[in-house]
Amino acid sequence: GEFGRMIYPLPDAFHALADGEQITIGGRRWQVVVGKGHSPEHACFFCPDLNVLISGDQVLPRISSNVSVYPYEPEAEPLAGWIGSLQKIRATVPADVLVLPAHGAPFRGLHHRIDALLADVEERLRRIRSALSCAPLRIVDIFAAQYDRPITTKLGTMAAGETLAHLNHLRRLGIVRREPDPGGVHWWHLVPDRELQEALN
Repeated sequence: GEFGRMIYPLPDAFHALADGEQITIGGRRWQVVVGKGHSPEHACFFCPDLNVLISGDQVLPRISSNVSVYPYEPEAEPLAGWIGSLQKIRATVPADVLVLPAHGAPFRGLHHRIDALLADVEERLRRIRSALSCAPLRIVDIFAAQYDRPITTKLGTMAAGETLAHLNHLRRLGIVRREPDPGGVHWWHLVPDRELQEALN
């Protein structure tokens, strides 16, 4: 569609990058830092000599990365990968690095930004648990707990993917479960504390 007309075609051949690999760009050594969650193998590049991190979409200054479940992999749990990647970047890249993101202006304060992103994830997960404590809900019913504004039809697909990523994360942790109704629609339930405790034991 429109997106495809704005990007270059895929190359005929490529060199796969690995996490921790050192490559040379512009005569300087850059360390590959692979992130997950937003995309399966998101390569960030850190240059210690310049104290610069090209973060791409993995760490953004004002918005959070889109971490979604897509129809071709409905059981995926990308949120854990994104959380783990943020924690890894925080542990391996200095706090005072200059961050060059894919969206927004360059910024400093990487660790502070990562802490804010992780806190936002925890808050969203808390809101979902709170909403489900009242009654079983469908994904579209959870939008109000996830977002501070009404979700339009244009944003519905993205909102559904992000909400499902959070639900799949909670499901893997045993905090929520889903049950289909006769029409095949999934309703999400909060697992009672007693049932969750028994599962953990």
